Amino acid sequence: KHWWNARSIPRSSNKLPVKSFNPPTKKWEAMYQASLDFKAKYGHINILSHNVTSEQEYELVKWVKYQRSSYKSYLEDNMGRNHAMTSTKVYRLKEAGFDWIVDDKNKTSPNAETGKRKRGRPRKSEAPLFVPSPPKKKNKKESLSRNRPIRQKWLEMLESLKQYKTTHGTVSIPEDDNSEEHKELKLWAKTQKANYIRWKAGADVGMTQEKADLLIELGMEFAPSWDEMFAQVVAYKAQHGHINVTSEEDAALASWMSKQNFVLGRHLNGMTTRLKKEQISRLVNVGFEGGRKKFVNGDMRVEGSKTGGVDFDAKWDLMFGQLQDYKSENGHCNVPTSAGSDLSNWVAAQRRMYGKLISGKPGKRSFLDASKMQRLTELGFQFRPRGSYYSWEEQMVEVRKYKEENGDCKIPVNHERLGSFVKLVRREHKKYLQGKKCGMTAVKEAELKELGFVFEGGKTPERRVTQPKSWEERYQDLIRYKDQNGDTVVPQNSGRLGQWVHAQRVHYKRFKRGEPSQMTAEKALKLSEIGFCFDAAERFRGSRIGSRVSTIQRPMDVEEVQGQISDVAPALNGSFY
Repeated sequence: KHWWNARSIPRSSNKLPVKSFNPPTKKWEAMYQASLDFKAKYGHINILSHNVTSEQEYELVKWVKYQRSSYKSYLEDNMGRNHAMTSTKVYRLKEAGFDWIVDDKNKTSPNAETGKRKRGRPRKSEAPLFVPSPPKKKNKKESLSRNRPIRQKWLEMLESLKQYKTTHGTVSIPEDDNSEEHKELKLWAKTQKANYIRWKAGADVGMTQEKADLLIELGMEFAPSWDEMFAQVVAYKAQHGHINVTSEEDAALASWMSKQNFVLGRHLNGMTTRLKKEQISRLVNVGFEGGRKKFVNGDMRVEGSKTGGVDFDAKWDLMFGQLQDYKSENGHCNVPTSAGSDLSNWVAAQRRMYGKLISGKPGKRSFLDASKMQRLTELGFQFRPRGSYYSWEEQMVEVRKYKEENGDCKIPVNHERLGSFVKLVRREHKKYLQGKKCGMTAVKEAELKELGFVFEGGKTPERRVTQPKSWEERYQDLIRYKDQNGDTVVPQNSGRLGQWVHAQRVHYKRFKRGEPSQMTAEKALKLSEIGFCFDAAERFRGSRIGSRVSTIQRPMDVEEVQGQISDVAPALNGSFY
């Protein structure tokens, strides 16, 4: 029984489903026909690998095994995925008499004997009638040299390069040409040159001989390969007897040899390089020196190592002499690294090599040996320099000196001597105020405050300190405002006078409620005499209540104010009289 994926209803295997998801291919049909031919010849399809006599039967053996494994997966999960085995194939193979499970090889062999084996030693397995030839490996060179069809996009770019040559007379686009018109063409040409070099080295990068011929015919120049450059070195040595090529004779060859010398020196000093073993052997045999390992007193040193025609030790001694001259002039070896000179770069390199030496991590090698470190140490060279350290007392002496010279203690943070100290003090004082652990103490804070030290940096706005006006002065300002504008309704946002007027209204309301207030009966009478508006909110809301406009807009007279004051006075026990 087979389980179909239509509602999980069991159906007989000899009935085809409504839909077959994976119809048989032409190759499957051909192998199926071959199995029928084998059955017509031998009477069954149970062909075994030790019975094959031809290449066709060997392919049939593999096909039969694959059908059995596919059928097994089909039975385990015939609903979960699209298997190679389908119900159509199962039905046709069953009609052909295909056996899905084969346990006894002797039973299924066409030449096997019937019955059980006799006791005794087993027979030696006979040699197979047909031994299939191993699969032929693809030749890398043949795969790289195959004639690939050139795409239309590549031909279009080649045509654009031809037009560029017609206009400019060359196919070399300058590096400083960053125009949008030539941006894509410049990148394409650069890619072709890189692919050509990798293709010559044996990589499959899409470059073919046909493409290379078209580019060379157009006039594109490619960088020579490593083998071609090495052949030039061999030819030069055969002609001159040495390999000391100068840049005047051949700049390209001299530059290439300098690079190879450098890389070879790194390899001989235990560093990882891209040179192959064959290339290293060829360079050494032709006369490249690179760098050679020697042992002096048990310590590994690099003696006479040359990189690009420059002796490492000779150059090191030269720079060490310059460091000695620098110390004689300045009294120390702390060469500023920001100077950008050869000596500053050399000093930075020594400290960098020292860091690699003491790190102890694998892969980090240093050219700095024990003897050079000893010479630098004896000279007073600091491999780990630190800034000048000053005590608190020394810094405070400088701060007092600054105050005596400038009259204040507002030290800028960019001050050459005290700038870093000012930033440190402000940072520590901020931690001190937050209750964090810091170097600031109450004694130090008091000492700095005594000198007028500014703990909070930044621009301090200029503030004009003015003497506040009395109530009488503000009262006279209000009278002048009334003479100019005809009323005493001063807007609150019109300055100090507006704020004072608003404050008088607030204090008057508190005075009426019997609460403590700065308003007195005398002040209230004086304000009522000039027509002061004690309730501005009612005045501005009067436009919506027409019946009250005339009453509200009219200032309170003296009698009304005195009546209100007499109502409040008994409750205040005469505190305002």
